[in-house]
Amino acid sequence: ILSCSALSKRFLVPGWRLGWLSLYDDAFESLKQAGVKEGVAALCQIGMTPSSITQAAAPAILANTPDQYHADLRATIKRGAKYCVERCRQCPGLDCVYEPQGAMYFMPRVDAKAFAGKLGGENPKGESADIVWTKALLAERNVFMLPGTLFGAPDFARIVTAAPREVLCEAWDRIDSFCREKLGQ
Repeated sequence: ILSCSALSKRFLVPGWRLGWLSLYDDAFESLKQAGVKEGVAALCQIGMTPSSITQAAAPAILANTPDQYHADLRATIKRGAKYCVERCRQCPGLDCVYEPQGAMYFMPRVDAKAFAGKLGGENPKGESADIVWTKALLAERNVFMLPGTLFGAPDFARIVTAAPREVLCEAWDRIDSFCREKLGQ
């Protein structure tokens, strides 16, 4: 059994970088034979040390957070993901290839051919379409999405689904108007 989690994900505090990993090998020592223990030890040598304040806060956070918080957070993320999928399917130039399955992010595909030459300016750096598209969206509509290239998924863009509904609604209204304007719809 290999189990991992982190405060940054469970409590929506990105940047805290405080997590844990639990290993329990089976009777056949499958994890040991696969080199998992050595791999984890090697990863622990990388400088990923959280701040002492975060480390000190963790026990109280874990002990004092009511279970209802996690249930509410899961429901919020699920509703946000469903809403993002619905809005994406109505948005020209974006394609819902995969629906989120528990993640707090959604990654629609940006139709590079549809937006080619329609995002203004030149592209002297030869950046991928998702980078050009997300930069233009931020500059023109003040909506921040990360380009999928950062995650090994060129032509995709990433949006957070854990935001409050009114924030998601405003963001998708802006995304939709941006896409329609650029595609002449």
